[in-house]
Amino acid sequence: GLSTGGTFVTVFGTGFVAPNQVCSFGDEVMAGIVLTSTAVVCTAPAHTAGNITLEVSKNGVDFTNDGVMFQYSSASDSWTMVPSTGPASGGTIVTVVGMGIEADQKLTASFGTVHASTQSVSHGEAVFIVPSSEKGSGNVKVTIMVDLGTVSDSLSFEYVPAMRVQMLAPSTGEVGLSTVVTVIGNDFHSSATCMAHGQAAAPTLLTTTFVTSSSLSCELDAQTAGTVTVEVSMNGAESDATNDRVSFVHAAPAVIDSISPNQVMYVDGQNQVTVRVEGSNFRNTQELACRLGMATPVAGHFVTSSAIDCLLEHDRSGNFTVGVTFNGVHYTSSAMRYEVLPAAEVTSIFPSAGSVNGGTRVTIAGRGLEGLTQCRFGSKTASVAIQKDGNL
Repeated sequence: GLSTGGTFVTVFGTGFVAPNQVCSFGDEVMAGIVLTSTAVVCTAPAHTAGNITLEVSKNGVDFTNDGVMFQYSSASDSWTMVPSTGPASGGTIVTVVGMGIEADQKLTASFGTVHASTQSVSHGEAVFIVPSSEKGSGNVKVTIMVDLGTVSDSLSFEYVPAMRVQMLAPSTGEVGLSTVVTVIGNDFHSSATCMAHGQAAAPTLLTTTFVTSSSLSCELDAQTAGTVTVEVSMNGAESDATNDRVSFVHAAPAVIDSISPNQVMYVDGQNQVTVRVEGSNFRNTQELACRLGMATPVAGHFVTSSAIDCLLEHDRSGNFTVGVTFNGVHYTSSAMRYEVLPAAEVTSIFPSAGSVNGGTRVTIAGRGLEGLTQCRFGSKTASVAIQKDGNL
């Protein structure tokens, strides 16, 4: 039992007689309550930690000499509480484990001077709901009181500022793919755990990495289409989680059907082209971006759920994929190619003169003319009629 005393001890033997049965705990004699001729209950007095002999007597003078040992433990060794940290707003559910706790006892707990609600009591443990702090953040003494006299004041609880979630980055992900998000907020504790609330009754605990007091890294598992809310708990329990209801959307992946234009010419100093990307499942997000091959992404302009405009930059000729992202993490790429043609160079024109009425067929020779479809004479354009041997 506890060194503070108050533990009810049932002694089993034979020949117990009411009403004068007593127990001796070392040199301390305590009155007993005879249950049957083979069982008597005595209350252990306070004593220093250690082992003592427990004997019984019918008259308070003649005691047994059986040498049965009773062990006293200090309160600090016998009582534990988990968790021992929670928000100053209260609500944390704590479990107290200690010797002498029984299901039929009335246990109460005080955090500082504020009484806690008792949720349940069973053999060896009790569950309490932590009250809100009367003085904000800081450590308070926790006092456990048992109606039969056992008292523990060796425990403490740390109140910390209540955490808040402000935003997620990104706030969208693709169905079937996990997404690592940065949770931005205030007063995050090193023990903080992210949890996602979806359609299931219980929240899903997420793999969480503490970054700073204002930033956590959390991994949302692959999900079906829909919206979940992300909260942060100090101890991985709903009882002390935030309630900011910041949403994360699992959406169908984007599909790219066409790119227009899909062919441009590389010209020094003119390496930006606005491209219309058409498809389906496009979303208007802050992270909307386009990427040419593996180049640095550039911001995209949302037009409709089936069209976006991208200002693509190229610094060389070649064939590239065009990727689109709506969360800065997952990219959708088209199987169609975006071709940047080498810069064209005209070496000769024959004939070099013709009628003002037009209609003259002109042959243009040079390098890099393959794939060209138009020529320009001054401010007027003409279509290419024939391509042969690299000439137009």
